[in-house]
Amino acid sequence: MKFALVILTVALVVAVAFAGYGLYQYSSCSLDYATLQSDFSELRQSYEQLRSKYSGLEKSYSELRDRYEVLKSKYSKLEENYSRLSSDYEALKSELTEQYARSEQLEQWLEGNKTLYEQKIAQLVDERNTLASWLQGNISYYEGVVVNLSKELTNVKNWLYGNISVYKEKVSRLTYENSELRSKLISYESWLRGNISYYTYIISRLNTTIQNYEEQSEKIYAVAYLPSVNQSLRNAFLSESIDAVKEFTKEVFSNVEGEDAIIKIFEWILLNTYYQHDPYVLVPTEEGGYKNDNIWKLANETLANEGGDCEDLATLAYSVLKNLGFKVWLLYAYNESEGHVSALIKYGNNWYILDPAGNWLNGYGIWLKMDVTDTEGKGWWIWLSPLDVTSSEKDWLLTKKFATMVWWDYNNDEEIAQPSITRADLQIILDEWARYWNNWYNEFAIIDVGLSKEFNNTRELSDYLIQT
Repeated sequence: MKFALVILTVALVVAVAFAGYGLYQYSSCSLDYATLQSDFSELRQSYEQLRSKYSGLEKSYSELRDRYEVLKSKYSKLEENYSRLSSDYEALKSELTEQYARSEQLEQWLEGNKTLYEQKIAQLVDERNTLASWLQGNISYYEGVVVNLSKELTNVKNWLYGNISVYKEKVSRLTYENSELRSKLISYESWLRGNISYYTYIISRLNTTIQNYEEQSEKIYAVAYLPSVNQSLRNAFLSESIDAVKEFTKEVFSNVEGEDAIIKIFEWILLNTYYQHDPYVLVPTEEGGYKNDNIWKLANETLANEGGDCEDLATLAYSVLKNLGFKVWLLYAYNESEGHVSALIKYGNNWYILDPAGNWLNGYGIWLKMDVTDTEGKGWWIWLSPLDVTSSEKDWLLTKKFATMVWWDYNNDEEIAQPSITRADLQIILDEWARYWNNWYNEFAIIDVGLSKEFNNTRELSDYLIQT
């Protein structure tokens, strides 16, 4: 019995304990629910705020999208305008380049004819002074005639008092003639003075033009017969020529060196220029007169003109080789009546003569070979010298395959695939070059910046260069 009571008591205690724990858990869950409900309210409020911001951002995105489409359309139009402007720019650039080339040619022509126009201006000044003096004398003469006529008219009037009826008609006629003469005199004087003003205006314009030419003449352009000018002018000319083709040299020949560069320069000049005689230009002589003389052009002028004569083509080769770092001189061969210019080069222990106007590079030359068939079916070869054909004509012949460029061995008189231009003996190459020109020249000179030296024969020239 007691045991049952104990068991019952323990059971009641356990039940009370479980009930207390349940109440505790319920109270705790109630608190967690209230907390969660508060957090949920806050989250819902944050959600509504975010939803409102999202709607605003969505609207802003739509507006930005519309602005983007507008800007994209404007960009497309600007891109079209840029393309059109680029095309216009290239066209204008080409036109300006052509105008500049023409301006250079005009400046060269004006420079060459400056002396001639100075003479004409001097003659005009003399004629103006003579005309002014003559006019002044004639005005005085006619004024004297009018005075004399007035005196005679007074005398006639006094005499006519007794002879009015007889000479009335004569007096009327004389009065009319006097009036007409005075009118003509005034008209003639006015015309003469008007012409004096005109010629004064013309002379003033010519003086302004001469002043402009004098300012331009201070710049280095072409020179007349380079070997005869002083060393200072010669240095200025050669330095200017070298600098003028510095960018051209980098653009065309920067990827070659050594003998390959020498061959490529020779090929380029033969295929892109042609032989042009100097324009007729008068230069003063020591005797006080004028003569037509050779004009040595700067290398860039030869490029602009697409050619020149021997000294112009040699100066172009010299200037390009200088920019590539070669040791090079202008080689001038001459006699009492004429001369010829080429470029003499030293590279390593070898020597080269590059003679564009002679189409000669250490015994080799370039020719345009045309293979044609006549009406009877017979084949012919036509050989054209590149020096006789303009650059555009050569380009057309080669592009259309009407002609091919070939190398010619002058010593063996045969066509070859590629020249072998290495020469170690300067004397041999000088003599070979002289024989190519039939030993026509008996004196020689070399020209460089800071150097101009003459020699009586190729032996003296060879010894000097080898020693130095």
